[in-house]
Amino acid sequence: MSIARLRRESDAARTRLVKQMSDEKTGNRKGDDRFWTPTFDEEKKTGSATIRFLPAPDGEAIDYVRVFDHAFKNEKTNKWYIENSRTSIDEADPVGEMNHRLWNSGNKADQDIARKFKRRKNYIGGIYIVNDPSKPENNGKVKLYKMPVAIYEKTQMALSPQFEGEVSFNPFDFWKGANLEIRIRIKDDYRNYEMSKWSNNSELFPGDDEKKEAIWKQCHSLEAFLAPSNYKTYEELQKKLLEVLGERVGAGLDGQGVEVVVGGSTTVKSTPKAQEPRKAEASAPVETPATPQVAKEAPVAAAVKTPPAASEGPGLDDFDSWLNDLEVQK
Repeated sequence: MSIARLRRESDAARTRLVKQMSDEKTGNRKGDDRFWTPTFDEEKKTGSATIRFLPAPDGEAIDYVRVFDHAFKNEKTNKWYIENSRTSIDEADPVGEMNHRLWNSGNKADQDIARKFKRRKNYIGGIYIVNDPSKPENNGKVKLYKMPVAIYEKTQMALSPQFEGEVSFNPFDFWKGANLEIRIRIKDDYRNYEMSKWSNNSELFPGDDEKKEAIWKQCHSLEAFLAPSNYKTYEELQKKLLEVLGERVGAGLDGQGVEVVVGGSTTVKSTPKAQEPRKAEASAPVETPATPQVAKEAPVAAAVKTPPAASEGPGLDDFDSWLNDLEVQK
């Protein structure tokens, strides 16, 4: 680029910079355009939108999928580890194994490290955007939505109400489902979704099954998130973990009295045999997504289809469950 062109485009460059700063402030960063997230106004400290959950894509058997990932930074190396966890597909993951040993060391400092590196649980479903007041151009689009835990729990409570007088319904149903009015606010320094609520049960596009089918055909695959091709191999993840954390992590010993080493209990080169896929061991209580039961007195058109249960493996099962119970719902 010549200096003359740089000068001519200086105003456009300023506009791009302002937009970039605005996007970073509101969290609207570039990424997978199949996904939608509600806009949060940093000044008003609120956010809102109305969506409708959609049934499983044509040819698939699950209405939502549960996947795990890790995202953490080592301040010493200034490097990030952002990777999908192989526990999503019922296989061992190096971060999970490391965390298991750190937690079992009994050393508080090591357990604090395990908390920092714990896996994140994500629920992904298809949605139709009824109203996005901050970005009306999204209205009428079909997207994927990575549900905060609080929103996922609302779908489960819709199927299995906890209080007398509440009627069970399938939120993923075209005919007897309901719109979800998302309401976001700040509570205890975190974005909180507890004020979100279901509208009255109603049919989406009443009487127009052709329009329903057109929307349904636009649904993005959910089963693809469980395809092994979406996950790096154990060896690749182990190599990345070593780059980010270095060889040794923590100050304590694991439950066997062995120093915790990234990628293996005694040596960095401890890797799984290439010809034998590492399957997760059920050494701790298995955590599976709730399989909601629809109340008999109020049957829905079709029971929600949940993803197949997966063994959590030697990752930090008890610890993850305990932390998720305490975690503020974001």
